[in-house]
Amino acid sequence: MWGFESLLPCQALPGADGGNPGWSRSNDEAMDTQAVKVKNGEAESGAVVSTASGALEKVTETVRGTREFLHDVRLELKQVTWPTREDVISTTWVVVATVAFFAVYLFFVDQGIQRVVQYVLKKFGG
Repeated sequence: MWGFESLLPCQALPGADGGNPGWSRSNDEAMDTQAVKVKNGEAESGAVVSTASGALEKVTETVRGTREFLHDVRLELKQVTWPTREDVISTTWVVVATVAFFAVYLFFVDQGIQRVVQYVLKKFGG
């Protein structure tokens, strides 16, 4: 699967080791094996899927994956806490003021360094 995975699988689930929370290692390995078989074009019986139906499956899987991804994006965006207009305006002014302060500060530092370099070049250089 491409994109991102939802945070929901991070919830504690009962595992195969006596009901302790966590993922079942054997279940994950079985799913990985199935995924490899599907990627390699092998059916459950071990037969190789024809190229035409394989291409159709690939397109169908891509469309399904895209729809699932967009669905997950919508779900995640619903969980975002968006700032209010007032928050955005106030933080924007803080950024503008900070940039202006450092611009003026660096201007004077640059002027000072420039004068020191000119003095040193006049005194010792050519």
